[in-house]
Amino acid sequence: MNQPGNLTMGVISLICGALLSLAFLWLFGIEVSGLERFREFPDGWSISELAFNAFAIVLLIGATRAVYKGLQEYYNPSDDDAPPAGGAY
Repeated sequence: MNQPGNLTMGVISLICGALLSLAFLWLFGIEVSGLERFREFPDGWSISELAFNAFAIVLLIGATRAVYKGLQEYYNPSDDDAPPAGGAY
C-alpha cells in the first residue's frame, strides 16, 4: 500500500484529532473559553478555567498524535506484529 506524504497524513490527523477531541469535550461537558476571553488572559481567570483550557489543548495535541501514529502503523506496519521466527512462542 502506498503511504501518503507526511503533509497529507498531518492534515488528516489534525482534522480527525480535532473531531475526536471535540467529541470528548462535548461528551464530558468541558467548557472552553472563546477568543475574547483568551485576549484577556491573566485578568479574571479562575484556576478551573485555566485547567479546562489547558486540558483541551493537551487533548487536541494527544488526539492528533494518536491519529498520526495510527496512520503510520496502518500504512507501514512494524515487525512487532509478526509471529516469532521458527514457530517458537
